[in-house]
Amino acid sequence: MDSLFAPLGPLSPHLEPYRFWIWLQMVALRLYVRALKGRGVPFMTVIDHRGTVYLQWIGDAPHER
Repeated sequence: MDSLFAPLGPLSPHLEPYRFWIWLQMVALRLYVRALKGRGVPFMTVIDHRGTVYLQWIGDAPHER
């Protein structure tokens, strides 16, 4: 399986009913990063308490600079 469609890890119990929609946001962000920077570029996402997925950084991690 391609990492583009990789399943999510464990979520908070109150987010479990929304697992599919959170996963769909993750796939969209992975597609965005691939289109912007290419395949294999490291990036980090964050899921807030409401289930919104944010892109925190692309490329080198802030602590590695």
